Amino acid sequence: MTQLTNSQQVLGPYAYYTKLGTLIVRANAGNVTLEVLADQVGNIWITDQVFSKDGVHKIDVSNSTIRLTPAGGAEFSFLAG
Repeated sequence: MTQLTNSQQVLGPYAYYTKLGTLIVRANAGNVTLEVLADQVGNIWITDQVFSKDGVHKIDVSNSTIRLTPAGGAEFSFLAG
């Protein structure tokens, strides 16, 4: 079984040839926000998606650094491709 976490994680940077990653979400009435780092110097993050339902999602992380932030009791696990 995959270990779920309720703590924010910053993952990457991933290379341009990285395969799709797998995001597992257990929302528990909360959500998990996926953000992409747009500018390392200015530490600017852009919200890409918000997951508010339980599920398994394929995520394209190629050529990027991502941040996953759970809120409201949500938990998640991420497996890089």
